[in-house]
This record gives sequence, C-alpha cells and structure tokens, in this order.
Amino acid sequence: MIDVSGADAYLTEKNHLRGRTWKRTGADQKSACVAHAKRLIERIVGDDFEDATTTSNDWPRWDLAVYEQAIDMAANSDAVQNGDVASEKVVATRVSKAKAPKRYDSNRLCRAAMFWIVKSTSTVRLSRG
Repeated sequence: MIDVSGADAYLTEKNHLRGRTWKRTGADQKSACVAHAKRLIERIVGDDFEDATTTSNDWPRWDLAVYEQAIDMAANSDAVQNGDVASEKVVATRVSKAKAPKRYDSNRLCRAAMFWIVKSTSTVRLSRG
C-alpha cells in the first residue's frame, strides 16, 4: 500500500539525496504530498495504476514513483515552503541579471517519478572507430 509510512521508509537520509528535506517536512504536509502525488499519477496512467504491495522485480514501480513525486513536491511546492519547511534552494548571486524563478507546477510529473513508470527502450552503442 502506498502511504506516508512507505515514503518515510524510502526517503531516509541514508537512502535518498533529499531525505533531509523529507525528514523536516511536517506530518500533515507529508500526507498531503503523498496523496496529491498518488492522485496525479493515477490521473496520468488511468486504470493501470496499482496501489498494491510491490517487490523489487515489479515494473512499473508505482510506489516509488509516488514517493519521488511527493519529495519533489515537498522540496519545491509553494504550499510546503509556506508551511515552515526549509527546502534546499539555489540562490542567484547577481540579482540584476537573474531570471525570475519558475513557479513550481504541482500537476506535472517530475523526472525521478517518470523513471519508475517509463521503461526506456533506447540503447546506447559504443564502438571504436
């Protein structure tokens, strides 16, 4: 089952680069991020979405896609930032030439989530010339 406890287990500081951000996120915000991420992926994939227990051999990994989307929301969403969660941010040092930051779209799937849903069929061939 896809829930906050599964996200907590996957998004630990030892297991995930953004684990610290997830740890600092409040319980209500974690719940909201997981629920929103799950709804978003369900809407995108339709009937193919399964909220069942998965194993490392399953594909696609809906659970990991939801957790990756949830941490992306926790790290970047305005709603979470305004909820007293300190997200790691890159700050421009030259204000005069800096572009306005893009607004985060919480209805768009992040790359890390797509990695667990879309299996790449392209291959790279290396050859000596």
